[in-house]
Amino acid sequence: MIEFGIHGGFSWSEAQRLLDLPNIDAIYIPLPNAMHAEWTIRALEAGKHVLCEKPLTLAVAEADRVAATALASNRVLMENFSYHLTPAYLDLPFLDGLQSIDIHQSFFATEDHHLRYIRELGGGSFLDVGCYGVDFVHRLLDSQIEIADVVACPPAPARQAADFIDETCVLRGRAAGIAISITSSFAQAQRQDYTLRFANREQHQIVRTANLGALLDAFAAASQTDLADILRWRRNASVIEQVQSRIAEQMQY
Repeated sequence: MIEFGIHGGFSWSEAQRLLDLPNIDAIYIPLPNAMHAEWTIRALEAGKHVLCEKPLTLAVAEADRVAATALASNRVLMENFSYHLTPAYLDLPFLDGLQSIDIHQSFFATEDHHLRYIRELGGGSFLDVGCYGVDFVHRLLDSQIEIADVVACPPAPARQAADFIDETCVLRGRAAGIAISITSSFAQAQRQDYTLRFANREQHQIVRTANLGALLDAFAAASQTDLADILRWRRNASVIEQVQSRIAEQMQY
């Protein structure tokens, strides 16, 4: 840590002490999904700016509390989606004639990804990578996704997973009249692409890439929480809540 100018550290049991340090201006929250909202609120209430891993919240009520805390604290809150700062997104063509969006994000999970298989920590492929597609649609179309159906597949027996989570999930629906399909999986080859199909049979494919430098620059330059983000957080949380409910029904939690 000294290499990066960090001269101290705390155990997890002392995490609150980190938030109480007056010489720390901003906090990055990379905790398991189910802990994002709680620790974002704690950090904001401690007067810190916050960059939180995705998904920011798992329920609409959480999104409302997080947004209210960000506004009341007058601190910057940003969710770690950097795809919208890449040239591939910024250079998107006009959307006239757009008919459908097909999003696919997957990778083969390993033992290093075991936390993603624990339901109580917010595990499952949809929360881990499907949330990218949800945010992309809401950001691009500025319209709520209306869910038609959700199909979830549990882990294969060889995984010996302690919990029933969605190892693969497919969401289909519509937003602003556009057909939407979002596939997420821990059991398929690595793939991160968004395909936009148009009425004239043209296709525009975006290969999602991270742009951490641009994200950190945007975070550092921000003077307040973006109000447009707040609406999208609520839309995202609404879809997440509905999908998780449907997955629970299929998995018979």
